[in-house]
Amino acid sequence: MHLIEDIAIKQEELLGQHAEVEKRALGYMFMDDKAAIIGSKTLIEKYFVHPLNEYIFTVIKQNINKDEVIEKIQTILLGIHDTDWEKLIPNQPIIEGRKYIRDLFIINIDFFAHGYAEEIFALVRDQYVQRQIIKDHIQRINTILLTTSLSRGTSDLLQDISVKAETLLDLVDSESGILCKDMIYKTINEKRLPPIPTGYKHLDNIIGGFIPTNLITIGGAPGSGKSAFALNIALNMCNEGIKIAFWSFEMNEQEISYRILAIRTSLSFSYSKVIDEAHYNAARKYLNDMDDQLIVLTTAIGSMDTFYLHCRNLKNKWGLQVVFIDYLQLIHLHQNFGNNRVKEIAYITNMLKKFAQELGIVIVILSQFSKEITKRPDAIPCLADLKDSSSIEQDSNIVILLHKPPIPTDAPIRYADNDTIDIIVAKNRSGRKGKISLEFRGDLTKFIETC
Repeated sequence: MHLIEDIAIKQEELLGQHAEVEKRALGYMFMDDKAAIIGSKTLIEKYFVHPLNEYIFTVIKQNINKDEVIEKIQTILLGIHDTDWEKLIPNQPIIEGRKYIRDLFIINIDFFAHGYAEEIFALVRDQYVQRQIIKDHIQRINTILLTTSLSRGTSDLLQDISVKAETLLDLVDSESGILCKDMIYKTINEKRLPPIPTGYKHLDNIIGGFIPTNLITIGGAPGSGKSAFALNIALNMCNEGIKIAFWSFEMNEQEISYRILAIRTSLSFSYSKVIDEAHYNAARKYLNDMDDQLIVLTTAIGSMDTFYLHCRNLKNKWGLQVVFIDYLQLIHLHQNFGNNRVKEIAYITNMLKKFAQELGIVIVILSQFSKEITKRPDAIPCLADLKDSSSIEQDSNIVILLHKPPIPTDAPIRYADNDTIDIIVAKNRSGRKGKISLEFRGDLTKFIETC
């Protein structure tokens, strides 16, 4: 019987070690909203061996699913009196709940990173599988040692162990794949979010609209009209009731307001022009008649986690469908990338692609061209012209490039503010590539389909 006693002692030590790892996992969730979201999705209640850890995790997960921020969840848990903890977690030694919660604040403070957090979350899950294996084998040993007669043969015991092992492997190997037949059946039967038209018929004929979960890039040289083109698409989408968030780091709120008014009223608005009665009345009519579901943000993005949480909150509470970012090269993160701008841009585009997929939204990023384009005689843009990183092209589902072709010398005289802009679909992962031309009214910052 010493064997069983030794196993029990070792098991008790193991449970203590597992409980400490669980505390580290909860500590990570306590430090950061994104980590709390990742932990809530990665872990489930039964993975926790310590009842107090399980209860704290349950509270965090329930509130994260209600879109509460981690600071509020901390307040909720710290508000539980120690005597109440004893009622919530019965049959446990005296619990100093508030002290336990405060300890979670500082347990990982010296080496916090989302990569570490995800590793700890995976370790909590693996510990659960480990305990199940040990529990099963202890039951087998007890069966063999404590029964007076072995009513079952060795082959039966091995068969049971094999079945149990397969079940446990399913927990460890969550990415076991899917049969092609099942995959296709699931694909054709699942409810799909419809593509969102850009409002330009000939462009939509090429790309089929913007598909939710996709990352779209609109590239252009400085002054090529990419910001105006993006705003025109956003307003076209608003015509269809689509909900848009437009992050602008190049234009302030006043500039964006003037551009929206010019596009919507077909009157020229700018800071340098006095708003006369005609312009004022047109603006008032637009405000009274239109219902554009467009949120404009001009604050810098310094953290991809904060950006994700903002989008997630808009998605859950408002129904956000499309995000525009004007423009990529103006995003500078607080993280240290060792002065490696290419690495930083690659990280940003990779995160944006994941966010679009996870939230089921379209994310449209505007990107500058590199100076290399000016060294080519034709100056017709290509994918390699996207500035700072090849990841822009790699992570994007669709890449649209803007190009202003030179005006032939024998061309007829036209309105001075009119330009023809080529819209080049240089990459389309789900369809064909192509080119269309739009008329650009510079005085209205408006792109118009002429045919």
